[in-house]
Amino acid sequence: MRSLVRAAAEAPGRVWRVLVFLGYFLGHLVEANAHMAREILTPRSGLAPGIVRLDLRARTEPEISVLANLISLTPKTLVIAVRREPPALWIHGTHAADPEEFRTSLRTTETRLLAAMRRPGEVEEPPEDGPRRSSRSGEAP
Repeated sequence: MRSLVRAAAEAPGRVWRVLVFLGYFLGHLVEANAHMAREILTPRSGLAPGIVRLDLRARTEPEISVLANLISLTPKTLVIAVRREPPALWIHGTHAADPEEFRTSLRTTETRLLAAMRRPGEVEEPPEDGPRRSSRSGEAP
């Protein structure tokens, strides 16, 4: 009974956190679409494809699935592999000239998603990601 009361008390906060995340993601999605449209319509190419490994703080299947689908939904990015233990995603980016910047952008999305899905204070610090090498020398899952 206590858990039901606690869940009911936390519901308004969770709804607000999910709405804030959806606002963030919608803005990110519009920005990525505009960037790809500009890439298509201009003669100069800014493509710099690369693959990074993102070690995850997401632990449950719903958290990992939602994150992977949101990343793949966004233009310029595609999840190409998933590892469950320890959780990691391999992500292809069309504009990943700087792997650290690309990884930081992905990490921001994960942090915001976990803040929306978990209780306040349950999102831990990011783990150290894998080797800081280009995708050509990185290991596949």
